[in-house]
Amino acid sequence: MPSLDGGEFSALMEMLLAQGAFGESGAGVEEIFADLLATIEDGGTKQAGALFADLIPALDETRIDANGGDRQARKALREIDRMLCEAVAGDILDPGDMMMIGKLFADAGLPPPECLKTAFARAWKEAGPGQGDESAREHGAVLRRQALENGDDPFQIFDFVRSVSCILPVEAKKGIFNHLAEGPATAEAVAGFLLDSDDATAIAAAEALAEAAKMAPVASAALDRLVLIRPWLAPARQAAVDEAIKAMRRNALPAKPATAVKTLKCVATLCDGSGAMQVAVGQKAGTRYRIVAIMIKPTGVADAFVMDDLPKREMDGVIARIKSSVAATETDLEALARLLRLALGDNLASNAPPPFKTAQAVEALGLGPVYPLNETPSELIERLLADAPPQTSGGVSSDAPIEVAGQDITEGWFEGVADVEKLLKPVRGRQKRVKKLLETYLPARRAFWARQCAISALVLRNARDRIYKNWPQLALTGRDLASDRPLTEIPLMTRIAEQTVLAYEQSF
Repeated sequence: MPSLDGGEFSALMEMLLAQGAFGESGAGVEEIFADLLATIEDGGTKQAGALFADLIPALDETRIDANGGDRQARKALREIDRMLCEAVAGDILDPGDMMMIGKLFADAGLPPPECLKTAFARAWKEAGPGQGDESAREHGAVLRRQALENGDDPFQIFDFVRSVSCILPVEAKKGIFNHLAEGPATAEAVAGFLLDSDDATAIAAAEALAEAAKMAPVASAALDRLVLIRPWLAPARQAAVDEAIKAMRRNALPAKPATAVKTLKCVATLCDGSGAMQVAVGQKAGTRYRIVAIMIKPTGVADAFVMDDLPKREMDGVIARIKSSVAATETDLEALARLLRLALGDNLASNAPPPFKTAQAVEALGLGPVYPLNETPSELIERLLADAPPQTSGGVSSDAPIEVAGQDITEGWFEGVADVEKLLKPVRGRQKRVKKLLETYLPARRAFWARQCAISALVLRNARDRIYKNWPQLALTGRDLASDRPLTEIPLMTRIAEQTVLAYEQSF
């Protein structure tokens, strides 16, 4: 495999990190990507920095639009994938080009195309014994130096290393992990790969941390973070992590005093139509303020971030914007911890580990160990209804809207247009389309909507001001969905079908 030496790799990283303004070319995302491939084919890889700077935000925006059902955005992503696979088949990309394009996709929130990963793995294998390992050691040294130039935050270092190495095979990552694990901040970043989607990558990261811990002292915070993460991992990974924890305990430094933190406000939004919700906490940390936020989706924790060193007005402004933009209630840390445990249980059930920054958020919240909770919608609903007012009936007899601060929380509840497009296209007439959804599509979605009702009812039940008296209506609807009650007898599902059809018709 043609190998990048340290100097070439350093130059490559500098180009990848170059910033630029999107939109100056005025071209669509497909045209910019085509220009990038043409530049590379003409031998101008190191002159392609401006195109990369344009493409990252353009691809990110296209991804968001595609997830929202935009047909043109989905078409653009398919065309980009086709062009890339054609370039790979035409052998116009060398390993350095492949790494740059892989980072481009990762930074835009898109999974690197399989054709790119397969081609790089083949090139790595063809490099022969020793050459690939030597290249990985060189890349690990350069990555460590480049990462530390932007500070010693392990979460930022992890994001950088993850995006640059996203198409590398596990064999290549092992050499990089071993080198990064030799430095304190970069070793803490390696811990992020314990939550990688690939078991072999996660185990390789754990083995690198275990070996490094035998050679040098380990920060107490780094050890505590591994202990925190361990319950979030599937059993296949836990044995390797246990070995790393054991090695780190033998060589751990004393703990440093923690900054005094005071929780000022907790906010939880209700689920949107896709099942997503977020929790946000405003804190006073020392003499400044910060925001801790976690995004939860049906597959579990999907994103997290911590905004540190804020003035109070800025912290208050973020909380106010969250409360004004979506249906939300104020809650407390105990309720937030339960939502987080349920979400982590979903991560395990869906085999989708939470992002590394979840650890940063949990540490900032001071929750201690947060163990995944595997609870079905029926179990959650029965717990909720045990606390419901005595007059709560055994069913829901009306489709009166559930409102929070004047917002009907079910107004945005409908199925994704892209998911129902093929089903509805041959059907003519709105009522026939509603009937089609209720009969052939929505029965398979009962568990999703039951959990939607259960989680939203949990948020309302734990609202700090306790003014949301209609939360049992959502819980009862969720119980009906988790049973065998016909969907046509559940008013909420008829409404979801109607809103789905309306969204489908408006998409043309």
